[in-house]
Amino acid sequence: MTLDKINELVESINNALIQPSNFPEVRIGANTLGFIKRKEGDHWMSQDVFEKTIQKLANYSEVNELIVAEDFERVYKSSGKTVRLNDIVSRNWRDFSQFSEKNEMISFYVFDNSLSWCGWFNDSYWCLVYESSIRDTIEASFLNVDKAFQAFPEADQQFKSFINNLYDVS
Repeated sequence: MTLDKINELVESINNALIQPSNFPEVRIGANTLGFIKRKEGDHWMSQDVFEKTIQKLANYSEVNELIVAEDFERVYKSSGKTVRLNDIVSRNWRDFSQFSEKNEMISFYVFDNSLSWCGWFNDSYWCLVYESSIRDTIEASFLNVDKAFQAFPEADQQFKSFINNLYDVS
């Protein structure tokens, strides 16, 4: 995908769903919901969690491909070239798992062309933000803010604020 196209998609995601640079208030607007999960060992998630979250959202959107893109642009010192690493993977566990194993991205988004949801992944956790109109697609067990706090007992006040903002706890 061209840099212009991927930047356009990322800008749309940032404007509608999530803005990591606005930490701890990364979630956008009252019409979005979110949750957070800790990275599971060397993998971001298990097959079961993938199928209950990302794959379910992609199925709901009726798309066959997931777009993966870094949440920032890289500028290579040697050439001065600006890039945003990106990839397209099928919406199945095998392809997502293979992507995860070979991935060189530091932090990245996973979304589809519907732009109605977005997963944001970094080196220790991932979160999912989505339009409230598709809330029923996500199992209630993922939406429990108390479980999120239990998963991150070391959270400082800023990270606790991030969790509260993600779950829209007022």
